[in-house]
Amino acid sequence: MDKSYIKLLSLIEEKKAPQRLFENASKKLRAAEISKVKLRAGIFSAIFLAALLIMIPVVTYFLQSLSSSGFSQYLSLITTDGTSALAYWKDLGLSMASSLPINSIIIALAVILLLSYSLRRVIRYIHSIKSMSKLPSIFAGMAYNN
Repeated sequence: MDKSYIKLLSLIEEKKAPQRLFENASKKLRAAEISKVKLRAGIFSAIFLAALLIMIPVVTYFLQSLSSSGFSQYLSLITTDGTSALAYWKDLGLSMASSLPINSIIIALAVILLLSYSLRRVIRYIHSIKSMSKLPSIFAGMAYNN
């Protein structure tokens, strides 16, 4: 480094930070993190409630499409007449596979997946909010000393 810079830097007066600066900054950072986590918990709980409300028409649609597809008739054929079901198991299996209401199954599974994912996230965020509020401040008791 140049000697003039060293001389100039040595003339600069060293200032000390206020005693409570780190504690106040830590409290504000923690409050910001907790509010961010609360917002995410609120968003995912709203998604969970929306998926729960959507689940009612999805289940009715699934049951209607299951009854109209004839899949239940194939199942009753298996339970009532097992010998003919065993004799024609290939044809019966293909008929059952073609009569499955795939669209309603996919929609129901997607809503169930959304329900479980959003509930999982809400539980995690609530748990992290509780653990964040129990922890002491990061810089509590620390003073800035040179």
